[in-house]
Amino acid sequence: TLWRNFNLNMKFTGGLDALNLLESPRFSNLENLSLKGVSNFSDIQNGHLELISQLKVKHLSLLKISFQLVNPELFGEVLNRMETVQLTNIASFSKMHTESFFTLLTEGSNIKRLRLDNLTDLDTSEIDAEVVGNALNQLEELEVHSTKFEDEHLRSLFRQMNGETNLKMVSFWGL
Repeated sequence: TLWRNFNLNMKFTGGLDALNLLESPRFSNLENLSLKGVSNFSDIQNGHLELISQLKVKHLSLLKISFQLVNPELFGEVLNRMETVQLTNIASFSKMHTESFFTLLTEGSNIKRLRLDNLTDLDTSEIDAEVVGNALNQLEELEVHSTKFEDEHLRSLFRQMNGETNLKMVSFWGL
């Protein structure tokens, strides 16, 4: 239990070797994991997400990571197991990744706190506004900074907040 509350911040270069450290039994109860890519974004792969999913991580922060090589369904499944997700400067966030994430968020996610920061690749244009609004209303805390949402998605979010919502804190900056 000593390592459970340890916050592991790793500079992630994209190789599987960096995350092999997490296979150590001492990190099996790790709840806080932050991966920071290098200057030109680091590619995370399916094996990386599978390894993270085997841990007891509840709070995941990803900075300067590319999802170009990741299966969208696996991406959605792993992130929706977390209680807290922070995505900052993420690259190659495809429409399929976005759709998988929001669909699973709607269908029963563990995420309570979501922070989306400077996600220029986030494309919600083809996702039904009601799905996005419903998904975001499942959260307790939502922070969106310099990330583009379509107007109809924001209207759906606020319309649904008038009814049933779990949201206790909402923060938007630089939309």
